[in-house]
Amino acid sequence: PHTPSPSPISGEQSQATCQQVAELVQLQTVVTPAPPPIHVEASPVWRLLTNVEFLAFLGFILAAGFSRSVNNIYQKHYITGILKMSTSNLEFMTYFRVISEFSIYFSSTWIIQLLGPHWVLLLSQASGLVRIVIYTSPFAKVYTGSNDIAKATLLALGELMKGLNTGMMMPCAIKVANDMAPSGCEGSAQSLLSGCYNSLGLTVGGLASGAILYALENYWKLDKPEYMARLFEVSSVVTALFIVGFFLKFAFIDKAIMVKSKQIA
Repeated sequence: PHTPSPSPISGEQSQATCQQVAELVQLQTVVTPAPPPIHVEASPVWRLLTNVEFLAFLGFILAAGFSRSVNNIYQKHYITGILKMSTSNLEFMTYFRVISEFSIYFSSTWIIQLLGPHWVLLLSQASGLVRIVIYTSPFAKVYTGSNDIAKATLLALGELMKGLNTGMMMPCAIKVANDMAPSGCEGSAQSLLSGCYNSLGLTVGGLASGAILYALENYWKLDKPEYMARLFEVSSVVTALFIVGFFLKFAFIDKAIMVKSKQIA
């Protein structure tokens, strides 16, 4: 036959024992600390995008991507349509471009160690500005189609600047972005940097340059050669403004340029 279990309150457990158990449970409840509140840390991307200094730097990178986009999209049309050069000159330009890019890729580490990433970053953008100015300068238009030696010199110099511009851009930008990023956000900083320069820069450059050309043609009533030249001039102005602005920031706010200069001296 089934034997029933003894009741919790029976002769086997006195009232004093029950009282002791109740006091022990109450004591454990009092001394047990409450669990700490759950803290959800913001994602690295959100931390970077809410960092004003890093956003300003992305603006600098976006301006560089815009200038590169204008060159990539319209350079062929500018050279053949405005400078009146034949398409065979494009292959000639590629030769000097490849030479300069390979040279910079192999020597960029040494150059960055010598001058520091901030100086080299500014110089890379300055070389891109020089490249645009060469094509928009009166020198290009005066000698176009009339002097083969001057033409060759002009094209070679412009494309040598291309290597300085693109070859030194990303290594320096990555170093500066890593220095700016909070701890643990370095990988996200590099992803945002690459996306801003490559994808977003090309997208914004294409849309903005198209809008500028439309405005110059329909509202300023410029003919096709003129408004194409004005587009390159707008690109050079945008690049120059960001170069000057970030030179002042690196020199007087971050003091990165001055510190590196003293170390070299």
